[in-house]
Amino acid sequence: IKECDWSSDVCSSDLSTPTVKGQSRIESEFLASDQREYYIPCPDCGEYQVLRWRREDGSYGLVHSESTGKVWYTCEHCGVMIPEHAKTAMLAAGRWIPKFPGRATRGYHISGLYSPLGLGFTWAELWQQWQDAHRDTSNLKRFINTTLGELWEEQGDTLDDVSLFARREVFPETLPPLVRCAGVDVQADRLELSVYG
Repeated sequence: IKECDWSSDVCSSDLSTPTVKGQSRIESEFLASDQREYYIPCPDCGEYQVLRWRREDGSYGLVHSESTGKVWYTCEHCGVMIPEHAKTAMLAAGRWIPKFPGRATRGYHISGLYSPLGLGFTWAELWQQWQDAHRDTSNLKRFINTTLGELWEEQGDTLDDVSLFARREVFPETLPPLVRCAGVDVQADRLELSVYG
């Protein structure tokens, strides 16, 4: 974040959403910042928390009842079911808290779960978008990036770039002056290279 009114925590530039984990400029800039998140109090126990779609333990903050169709947020401290109409007072009592207060650059993260009533999506609408997004990977990625403000993690096998770099092999410096074609076949544990001249 480049330009901020430090007295009010209002920033005017470098606002964006993250993209793919490990490839996002926003991710690297946020990790170098003081990493502020907006903490709001539970209307029942008063403990402050960050609204999260999915918590580190794998549980969901936002919960949907199949039988009633209602959606609420579950307090991570006391477990009370928080109805969305309580969100207005919770937002008013909230505060930005940095994870690393000594860092010079301020960085902010907030998700669509904080949308004020009447100005964004309701929790029920977000739940439906989440359900609909599972039919198409690109829609799911868009939901995670733009609605939750979180990084997309590619699924499947990934390569460790350092170990791949270490497995390079030396080829002769001079080869006969012919037309050459090369092909690479990617295997689970190696790359098979064929060069034809």
